[in-house]
Amino acid sequence: MPVSGRSCLKKFQKGNKMKIKYVITDVDGVLIDRMPIYKKAFQSVVTDFGVPKKDAGKYYYDTAGTPIEKQISGILRKWKANSAEFLVDDLVIKFFKIASVHPHPPLFIGVKKTVKKLKGLGKFLCATSGSKTAELEELFKRNSLQYDVILGSDKIPKGDEHIKFFARHFHIPKNKFCAKALYLGDGPQDMRIASANKVMEVGITNTVSAEKLLKAGAKKIIRNIEEVLEFME
Repeated sequence: MPVSGRSCLKKFQKGNKMKIKYVITDVDGVLIDRMPIYKKAFQSVVTDFGVPKKDAGKYYYDTAGTPIEKQISGILRKWKANSAEFLVDDLVIKFFKIASVHPHPPLFIGVKKTVKKLKGLGKFLCATSGSKTAELEELFKRNSLQYDVILGSDKIPKGDEHIKFFARHFHIPKNKFCAKALYLGDGPQDMRIASANKVMEVGITNTVSAEKLLKAGAKKIIRNIEEVLEFME
């Protein structure tokens, strides 16, 4: 039976609202509507090694929130294409080259308004992504998205280390940062990262189903980004 994001939201609202100070968001699939572009690029990269196109697309979405190099190496292992694993770095370059054919991916509806309102409420915004930091900074600048920290995976792989980086950026212990943080992601791996770090897990159903997000650890489900404002004081 489908899970209602609105019903999850109402259940949450019956209790006290958390004092959220830091909002962590994934980028692709949450702010920027680029997952279909990335899925096609992923399929193009791995189908040469015997991975069926349909299976490649499903794997990419099911592992959403994972750095691309781990997604590529993971599916190559799954399909016993071990001889190609030494090519992962080259395949990552090829992936981004294919995706770059679409240099101006659109924002999801409501993103600009929501970011502006969050900043107006005094929230600190952190972007975590498996993409490259410099490219993300350019995208955020072009779209006038005022984030305090933007971190890709070219230097620090997305995951627990990103959470530690954010805490250091704000000069507070990680446990205190996490206690006042909300993590909004569109993929199962986003929910696992949030759960592992004891950050409030909020899944948005732009990429995978509510069921998959809940199974991965999401405590709250929303259908569009504007609903995240209802978690704020």
